[in-house]
Amino acid sequence: MKMVRSHSFDKLLELKREKVMATVHRICAKRGLPLPSINFEGCVEEFEGQLAHYHPDANTICISERQLIIQNFDDLDATMAHEVSHILVQDHSPRFREEEVTSNMAGWKPPGGIVHITEWNKSAIEPNKEREIKPDMIRCNYHFCRKKADLTQCHHCQNYYCEVHLEPYEPKLGFHPDSTSNSGHPCAPFVDYLADKKKAEDKRYAEALGKLVKGKRETVSNDYSYDYAPSFDYSAYTHVISNNEHEPATPKSNRNWLILLVLVVALFLIYLFFIR
Repeated sequence: MKMVRSHSFDKLLELKREKVMATVHRICAKRGLPLPSINFEGCVEEFEGQLAHYHPDANTICISERQLIIQNFDDLDATMAHEVSHILVQDHSPRFREEEVTSNMAGWKPPGGIVHITEWNKSAIEPNKEREIKPDMIRCNYHFCRKKADLTQCHHCQNYYCEVHLEPYEPKLGFHPDSTSNSGHPCAPFVDYLADKKKAEDKRYAEALGKLVKGKRETVSNDYSYDYAPSFDYSAYTHVISNNEHEPATPKSNRNWLILLVLVVALFLIYLFFIR
């Protein structure tokens, strides 16, 4: 059975569409940004639970009728300030949060009876210094999570995350529909940490390799000498005959005694067996 919508329901949706367009026009006019087109017909790239999204290539903000029904007027102001800030910053970095705060201020419209000064000398009142944005310590800072849980601070980006999204990883370009199922969070300072870690490891490796090569060179120079001279003494094996001529003595003397011994034994045997 098809549900018939009342006239008051359609009128409320029309007022919300006008509210969205007025908020976007007001923020872009005050911040000097190009005015994006607004699509209320739905988008194929929208996933469940997404309040709205921005297409930088077409400069278009998409918000479905379903989200117009769910969100009230204050929610629509915050959502449009968020999406308009994506014109300046595509990711959800700390700089984006600063731009989102500025867009919220630019989109605020005072109620009737309140005087609002639009131009004033800001430098004369506040010193020119960076604004410190305090991280949310109640909800997970990962933009696809935002759940209330026990949070732990990341050592690199100093933001707070739940147990599922605490582990940092290198940021990736582009949007992935299954990003909500991934664990960890994109962390820009984590990239610098990995680069410094690799430089330190390369330096330690180079120092160790240099010490190893130097040690081998010292070992080779100590073990080998090019001024080699044998210290063997041959004088014990020679005796002087005449005119400084040298002749081996020990081998010939032994040979003469051996011949003499063989002759003595032979003569003794002849005498023993034949003459006697």
